[in-house]
Amino acid sequence: MLEKKPYPLDLIYVPVKRAKTLDQQKVLTLAEDILKNGQKTPIQIRADNKRFVLIEGLHRLEAIR
Repeated sequence: MLEKKPYPLDLIYVPVKRAKTLDQQKVLTLAEDILKNGQKTPIQIRADNKRFVLIEGLHRLEAIR
């Protein structure tokens, strides 16, 4: 089962290939929604030594940042 808990944002690495798909308008829309309603869907990460690698949720991650 997946564990839900907070992680430091500065330890989450976004692979370059995934980062190229970022849509800034989508990030702004999500940021506004998260401010109003909170984050409903968590991002998914995996451990990689002393950091974490983003698996799913690039736009949510950037909206939270």
